[in-house]
Amino acid sequence: MSPYKKTRGILDQFLKTHKLEEHAKKLHEKLHNYLAYSKTAIKDESNVPLGTCKIYGLPHLPDSIAFPEGCLFIAQLNCCQLKPFEERYSVIPEKGIIYLFTDDFCQAKCFYYDGPLEALKVTPYPEQEEMPYGFELALKDAVTIHFDKDDQFTVLREGIYEELLGDKCHELFKELESALGVKIKMCPDFNNHYLINNFIFGEPRFWQDEYGGGGYEEDFEDEDGEGSYQVYDPFYDTLFCMDYGEGNLNFFATQSPLDMTKDLNGQIVCMYSGT
Repeated sequence: MSPYKKTRGILDQFLKTHKLEEHAKKLHEKLHNYLAYSKTAIKDESNVPLGTCKIYGLPHLPDSIAFPEGCLFIAQLNCCQLKPFEERYSVIPEKGIIYLFTDDFCQAKCFYYDGPLEALKVTPYPEQEEMPYGFELALKDAVTIHFDKDDQFTVLREGIYEELLGDKCHELFKELESALGVKIKMCPDFNNHYLINNFIFGEPRFWQDEYGGGGYEEDFEDEDGEGSYQVYDPFYDTLFCMDYGEGNLNFFATQSPLDMTKDLNGQIVCMYSGT
């Protein structure tokens, strides 16, 4: 049984025993399933299996998807490989590949493909006047990513548990720690500073005060004119988080499930947070 399912089972039985079931929904919302991933450096792009989960380097694109100009390729996520670990919510489909790109303002450009893998091609960056920020490092640091059931862990946000359960929360925490060991982490609200930097699902990795957002777009103005960037909404579902620059790049689904029959842009957004 996965850490998340085991935690939910212990929690729900605890609430039932103490006649506190009315708090279940709020407490479930402060329980998060994380999937860590390991990396294998890519020495030759031609040796990487088409469609596998990977970060940086070059994407495996079909003819129907053009490499977006001005964007950095971040990752391709094979849903078949990820779906068995998506336990807290149901955002991604059973199959297909989600491609994640971002521009120099960390605005997401995303695509989905669910055709045959043999139709994919290792696709180089388009010729353009100026390459995107991080281009050379991204080519050098290309990796495939891998995960299994031992890479899952659960994070519980302490604040709401202490508020709703009072002193009984410590009894619950002890029971969870005894049953799950390092696979359960009790953390203060919005404090991710002692969690990992690279993961699938879970919560975003923020270093500043981005948690205060409400899902709207903040406007900015620079030498090239006006633009906007997305602000975090606590009801977004985290798809992917990785080290980026001096912080982390987070990709979110703004709706659950994603509608793969429609454009993913707007359904998936990204945010950078740095020190």
